Amino acid sequence: MLEDDSGVSRATVVDIDWQVGVVAASSVPDMKGKTYLQLKLFLEKDFESLEPLLTELDIAMFYKFFHALKRATVALDEIL
Repeated sequence: MLEDDSGVSRATVVDIDWQVGVVAASSVPDMKGKTYLQLKLFLEKDFESLEPLLTELDIAMFYKFFHALKRATVALDEIL
């Protein structure tokens, strides 16, 4: 991954694959029927290779992530 002057690693999101699912059966009663989203983010870790990052979010977590992306987009639009 790329590193800035402060020593913090950063990466560029190049592509996103996603999949929505519903829990059909579970040994945990409250899980049955729950919706989830699987995200596969492709991060540019240097200038030649991509690194996949897999994550799974419930609906509440997805909406928090989505709204954070929207806020970031608005902030970047204001800067650029």
